[in-house]
Amino acid sequence: PNPDSSSYGTYNQIVKINVPAMISLIKGNFDSGSLPTLIHVGSDKTQTLLNTGGELFKIADTLYMAGGQNFGNSQKSGQQYVSAVWPFTISEDGNYKLNVNVFAPISDVANPKDSASADNSIFRRRDAPIVPALYTINGSYVQGITFYAGVFKNTPDTALQAWNDAIYVHPGAATNNKSYTYDSLYNQANYNVYSCADFEAIDPFTNTLHTFLLGGIGNGKISSGSTLSSFTNTGVHIVLNMNSLKSSSSVIDNVFPAQGRYYGAESEFILNRIGTRKQDPVFYKTANNIESEVMDISKSFTKDKVSILIGYVYGGIEAFQPDPGTYGKGKSGASNKLWEVWLNIN
Repeated sequence: PNPDSSSYGTYNQIVKINVPAMISLIKGNFDSGSLPTLIHVGSDKTQTLLNTGGELFKIADTLYMAGGQNFGNSQKSGQQYVSAVWPFTISEDGNYKLNVNVFAPISDVANPKDSASADNSIFRRRDAPIVPALYTINGSYVQGITFYAGVFKNTPDTALQAWNDAIYVHPGAATNNKSYTYDSLYNQANYNVYSCADFEAIDPFTNTLHTFLLGGIGNGKISSGSTLSSFTNTGVHIVLNMNSLKSSSSVIDNVFPAQGRYYGAESEFILNRIGTRKQDPVFYKTANNIESEVMDISKSFTKDKVSILIGYVYGGIEAFQPDPGTYGKGKSGASNKLWEVWLNIN
């Protein structure tokens, strides 16, 4: 509430918004009976979910807060990384309030709340491309979450450099007695290492999962006078072998056709779940009878249908130069662009 930097802090409020009800009210339908379900508010009394720069996922009835940091002057050095994936559930009490129940973390350290331990964690990353995923474990599809890259590394000689490896989080399906698998050999080569719009598609014939990262920060180079790559309009196509849990990637040039401006950082991808055109429906893969956010290539495309509008990119940062350093005129600002995203199968 106070723009003075001395008051910076991260808060633990949780808000649940009924989006269809909100749309109905915006359209002027005040008699819809949806007002009591419009907004519920709660907070995490354990102070575990203090987070900015993380991502939130829902698998079955459980929510997962992945990565991020507790940023503010109340923290040592102004921040403490979350260094974990925290599962939690919410329930409504009927009075516009939410009850929050937090469970044991998924992490490589015993106590991610301890700053000394957290700083040594491979989960110590924020503003990362953290994406929905499917894995094949014990012969079945398992919904999960993947960290691809992220910022920043935690040792003095690599401080302010990006991570370029991957972590595959698979709750409820352990491998080697862990709910995650660390792919230290994966190398994203400093491309698209920052939070950006993403979408995923599974090819069940080859049992591969394809993740696309669209724009953002990370042009494959180290910027002059900096240790983080510049803003970029490139994309990254990542192919995950769902059996071995190993990934490889390639670069796609100019996913945003913009000269001298850069898009994608902190943007969101809006899935075209119902299909803008009825003749081009998009189908999503089901795991354990629950629909995922991963598109099913085998059902969505046919011999006569090789190009589909799969969604939209909206918001995020619009940078007017590769290394703006800050925001403002000629530097960077909030993007108001809405980009259609089409996927073509060759």
